[in-house]
Amino acid sequence: MRANKRFLSAVLLIAALFLMLAVCEALSQEDCHAAIPAAVKKKARAYQKKVNKIFKVNGAKYCFRNRKVRTGQRKVGSYYYFFNKSNGKMMKNTGVKLGTKIFFFKANGRKYKYGYKPTGTAKGNAAAGVIISAAGLQPKAEPTNAQLKAAYNKITSRTSYGIVENPNLGSRAWIAKYAYTAAIKKQGKCYNLAALTYLTYKALGAKPKLQVGKCNRKPDPSKTDAENKKAAGEHAWVTIAGNNTLIYDSIFDLGNATPQFFGKKFSPDKKTDAYKVQGKDYLYYLNKTF
Repeated sequence: MRANKRFLSAVLLIAALFLMLAVCEALSQEDCHAAIPAAVKKKARAYQKKVNKIFKVNGAKYCFRNRKVRTGQRKVGSYYYFFNKSNGKMMKNTGVKLGTKIFFFKANGRKYKYGYKPTGTAKGNAAAGVIISAAGLQPKAEPTNAQLKAAYNKITSRTSYGIVENPNLGSRAWIAKYAYTAAIKKQGKCYNLAALTYLTYKALGAKPKLQVGKCNRKPDPSKTDAENKKAAGEHAWVTIAGNNTLIYDSIFDLGNATPQFFGKKFSPDKKTDAYKVQGKDYLYYLNKTF
């Protein structure tokens, strides 16, 4: 008897779930998204045309069609936009996963046509998308040197130096945050620029490493290595390993028409505990690799 009751309860529960799904399907889309404001729903019901159209309500933009609030990816006119599936708002400066790739929706909401690889976080996806779209890149399975250089040049040409607090290097949490600041605010220091370069290269399909430590730009040959290391300042940079390890130190190329720290050979210095960039006297003291 108890087994029959449990079976009947299970059947009734399943039936109730199917009924709820049917009701939600029958209701207009906006009624299935409680986070959409009542004022938006009301305005949507007044729009009866069967074509997508963008409306601005209380400062935010929404997509309406046939008396309903439309969410997700929508084509309006000649462009694709993405509307938050919860509250219906147009998403801007945001990377959205569609299939296996991330697609960037720019500051005006329009979708950049080429997708790229996920970086691991929402802010990281957005930061990389800013640079990839601004540089007009079409990511491939593996990036060409020309693509890496185009992204690098876009980062260094659009960013100015700005003071920010040093990150907590105990975890990876700072990387996306600092990259996003550089991408959106167009300013930052070495941590911001290195994080943005790292995530952009990762999104393009490269295998970069984000490294932090210290850098002495004017080492004194009359002093010991320990003294030069003590005089060095905190620093962050990016490397990519191959036949040779190459450095991409974007902070030192801000405003440079011809990059001096793009793809240069980066190797241990025979006389010190530091690394050196080919053709430069700078001493890099590596502390941690992300």
